[in-house]
Amino acid sequence: MNKIIFFWVMLLTIAATSCKHEPQDLAIATDDSTATEDCNSDTIYFKNTIQPIINASCAYSGCHDVTTAEDGVILDTYANIIQTGKVKAGKPEDSKLYKVLVENDPDDIMPPPPGSPLSSVQINDIYQWILQGAKNNECLGCDSVNVTFAGNILPIMQTICQTCHSGSAPLGNLSLVTYDDVSAVAMTGQLVGAVTHADGYFTMPDKEDSTKYIPNCKIKQIIKWVNDGYPDN
Repeated sequence: MNKIIFFWVMLLTIAATSCKHEPQDLAIATDDSTATEDCNSDTIYFKNTIQPIINASCAYSGCHDVTTAEDGVILDTYANIIQTGKVKAGKPEDSKLYKVLVENDPDDIMPPPPGSPLSSVQINDIYQWILQGAKNNECLGCDSVNVTFAGNILPIMQTICQTCHSGSAPLGNLSLVTYDDVSAVAMTGQLVGAVTHADGYFTMPDKEDSTKYIPNCKIKQIIKWVNDGYPDN
């Protein structure tokens, strides 16, 4: 064989061999999202459920926002959550984002003490979202007419509010765990005042840019439930 031809054949063979990579099981880290009008009750949606949890509990100053980036982890966007949270689609037990939530070592668990740990509902939502493929998805449907405490208001409290307002020492000595807790705040007007940022009320969640933590649909549902007389339904 001509030496030049032989040289190129060998070079291409080596290149083809060296370009083989192990298959990756990380979710695709892209900010391109998919949205659907019809909400599937069995689906955990990133923008509706997961992002509000992480925004309120992790992606703030001094922790995992883009400025602080504690331990190199930034959790402000879907792409960063996937990449720096080492999320493996379909494998929550192998995903750092989930593992640190169920860690027993107080030096490794997130959120770190003295911060309030995520509720079992929040942790399960993150688990199910990763198990379902860790998709950058969103449900656009918003039913602000048929609102119930069990079906709408309690999940809002569990997903967004109980990060601060639960446990033995809730923020501001205000617990939002049970119906009695939430209805008592609703009765005084504080609940609607807080989520709508009305004058004279503390904003909720208590963050500088808290408007991004409660989607408008959920605010409408809270207002409807309160206007209906905050029923235990």
